[in-house]
Amino acid sequence: MKAPLIWIIDEEWPDHATEIELITAALPDADIRESGYDWRAALAAFGRGADLIIAQVYADLPTELIGGLLGCRGIALMGGGFDRVDIATATACGIPVCNVQGYCAEDIADYVIQAILHALRPLDALDATHHNLPWGLPALAELTPRPSSSTLHIVGLGRIGTQVARKARALGMRVTASDQKINAANAAGIEIVDLDSGLAGADFVSLHCPLMTSTTGLISERQLALMRPGAVLINTARGGLIDEGALADALDSGHLGGAVLDVVRDEPPDGDSPIFASPNVIITPHISYATSDSLRELRQRATDNALAMLAGRMPSDCVNPTAREDHSPRSCQLNPIGVQQ
Repeated sequence: MKAPLIWIIDEEWPDHATEIELITAALPDADIRESGYDWRAALAAFGRGADLIIAQVYADLPTELIGGLLGCRGIALMGGGFDRVDIATATACGIPVCNVQGYCAEDIADYVIQAILHALRPLDALDATHHNLPWGLPALAELTPRPSSSTLHIVGLGRIGTQVARKARALGMRVTASDQKINAANAAGIEIVDLDSGLAGADFVSLHCPLMTSTTGLISERQLALMRPGAVLINTARGGLIDEGALADALDSGHLGGAVLDVVRDEPPDGDSPIFASPNVIITPHISYATSDSLRELRQRATDNALAMLAGRMPSDCVNPTAREDHSPRSCQLNPIGVQQ
């Protein structure tokens, strides 16, 4: 039996020592190759024969790549997103695709709570070692409420949204949520409402829904106008959920009190979006998920998913479980005009 060929596609991490160690422990004779996001030369050189692909979620894996594989047994993504993978082609070719679900739910939830607490009590602005402030109460430009006097609305009550709700409830916050898949009112102390009502009734709004055609631009001019004056918008999901021009206008006008964004429409950003020049906005470089614990879990589980697919098992993280209903991955070569043979 030939040694399995495993292709790692990534430019995000400085090395793949963890993945290589786990793979070689299970498959001492594995042939492990690496490439960056421009994978075309690697596909021609060795990639067509890959038995497995392990790819960073930022890598584009379109029909051109997936349709050029000769007998790939699975694609394991190093992250939770899978919007850059042509899932339809992978399914048609019998190739299961796995993300790593929920690995950073706690970490993103902590980021959201940190954003809320910062908005209510910005300690950096109250640091007397860096600012010339009067002492005592005069140092506060305005008094802000306690978390327990505030309402948080969560858009998308999946693993991450549920973690956010749990932590916000622990602070005594009133929590509402909108999610088309959740119908039970007052589930776990969360009030299920429609999006418009949730936006209108919240001091903080946090987005945790996937980016799809139906959710692109979900928060635009009309939705922003519904939000309470002074409310804060938090986005750790996908930048495309927000119309950034409309958000910039809402911040510039003073209607919104602020925005905390860990994702933007174009990543990495080129700085052209008006949101970068708006007042009262904090933009972090898509790091809300990243802790030593979350990355250790991510790397372990992504590699475990890859090895399971190579062995013919379907991991619970699989996003297209019907791909291998016949348990036989197959060549899915494309002809020159892109039609499957």
